[in-house]
Amino acid sequence: MIIRGLTREQIEKAVYSVPNADWEYINPLGRGYRVKLRVKDSKGPYHRRGMCYRNSSYIQPDGSMGTKEYPPKRLASLCWHGFKEVFEAMYKINPFVTLTKKTLKITIGIQDTKI
Repeated sequence: MIIRGLTREQIEKAVYSVPNADWEYINPLGRGYRVKLRVKDSKGPYHRRGMCYRNSSYIQPDGSMGTKEYPPKRLASLCWHGFKEVFEAMYKINPFVTLTKKTLKITIGIQDTKI
């Protein structure tokens, strides 16, 4: 994601204001910063889960095969709830911050979302 309108220190402050949120990198990019958000602990709040369930095969006591289904893996990525909290923290620091993520541009100060 690309963030414009905040300094590196302000971005770090906004990220660390959310429990369990962390960043993988904050790299300068033109007039802004390219940021990748993560979680500190995938078992804590705001972690994301994978998309599919996992199956595991095992041999039952009678010799037949059985399968067990496991829930999706916990990922180190921040979920959308966590992103929302970070965005709100950035808005409190600077109401005219601009966030760009692929084809989505969010200008928080104007409360405008363009796709």
